[in-house]
Amino acid sequence: EVGMEAPSGIALHDGMIFVSDAGNPAIYAFDMDGALIDYLELSGDINGMAFADDGSLWYVDPEDDSLARISP
Repeated sequence: EVGMEAPSGIALHDGMIFVSDAGNPAIYAFDMDGALIDYLELSGDINGMAFADDGSLWYVDPEDDSLARISP
């Protein structure tokens, strides 16, 4: 329903479900009932993600061979 092409990662954080999309580089946030809360479009590619204890979201960009961080 939200237009994901190739979901590639999932993480739980602060009562929300975060799903990354490798086909259309973005990270989507859903509530626990599956309703879309918000999304963030990214450049490059995204294959996996994880939250750090401080709330930062880390993800891997295999296209650039890099690790990126989004801080709260």
